[in-house]
Amino acid sequence: MRRVRSYFVVMSKISTSVRTLVIKRNIWVPGPTQIIAPHIHYLSLTNSKLPCTLVDVSSLKEARMEICFCALEDLEADFLQTMVLRMLEKLQHVDNLTFGENFLTVLTLAELRRVPIPRFKVKDLTLETMISQYVIPGIVRVLQSSPELKKLTTIHRMKFGTITKNKIDTYLDLQGVKKDQRWSLEARVFENLKHWDVESRHVASFMELMLKKTKTLEKMVVWFYSYRKGQTLEELPEMVPVLADKNNVSIVLHLFKPDHRV
Repeated sequence: MRRVRSYFVVMSKISTSVRTLVIKRNIWVPGPTQIIAPHIHYLSLTNSKLPCTLVDVSSLKEARMEICFCALEDLEADFLQTMVLRMLEKLQHVDNLTFGENFLTVLTLAELRRVPIPRFKVKDLTLETMISQYVIPGIVRVLQSSPELKKLTTIHRMKFGTITKNKIDTYLDLQGVKKDQRWSLEARVFENLKHWDVESRHVASFMELMLKKTKTLEKMVVWFYSYRKGQTLEELPEMVPVLADKNNVSIVLHLFKPDHRV
């Protein structure tokens, strides 16, 4: 089984012997504009604001999708939404999906503009994101569009290169999305929340929201990486059994201190 990393090609027509494809694109490294890989089983695609189309990934079993973003760039939100939604059309059949924070943010923009997303057959879903109001609508829509979901993993870790809230707010203003109608009550729970200020109650509220939006879930795994000393979330382990019993779901919790190396 071959594994391929692609950085520079303009168009990727992948060999039939390749099963794993990892692509990282940014404004300096364009990468492929089309991916023709009907035989691959795993795709990791970190995309940019440059166009990229999934032409054929019909044998795909697992995919990880994220968007590379630089704070100095303009947020080309309309283009990103169109590209992401077209990609999702090609991922409807995939059993195992991972979505990064910027990818989820783009889905939030689509949701706030009432743009529909496809339904998925995903059974194992991973969300790599900090807890923020800016990802909640996108996450909720993904969960509601995943009627066969059995396992949900959330990974909360401080990261750089996320789409800034100022750019999101500016875009929504230009789209005429009124501020008082922009965020649901469930999203406002996390309004202006920074990763280093997250407490046990925030994580518990996030978990409870995820559980409410799923009907078939059997297992939930939560990874939280503390950003600063003192951010211990000591109360959270006591809250987990209550959530598990209430929702009839198995929950596994992993908490890591700031000096933990992955």
